[in-house]
Amino acid sequence: MSTLREKDLFRVDEVASYFGVSRSVVYLWIDHGKLIAGKYGGVIRIKKEEVTRFLESGIIKPLE
Repeated sequence: MSTLREKDLFRVDEVASYFGVSRSVVYLWIDHGKLIAGKYGGVIRIKKEEVTRFLESGIIKPLE
């Protein structure tokens, strides 16, 4: 996984690169409601907070 640059909104290809997946996988996550995105200026963007939330939602926690 690469690192996210210090900015607030990311393009689909930047999020795909961060997670090491293709752009089509990111679009599937968006289509299935797993990753929230918005259209800003006619282009799909994902907020940094949403990328962080998505990443943390996939963390497997140990059984208690």
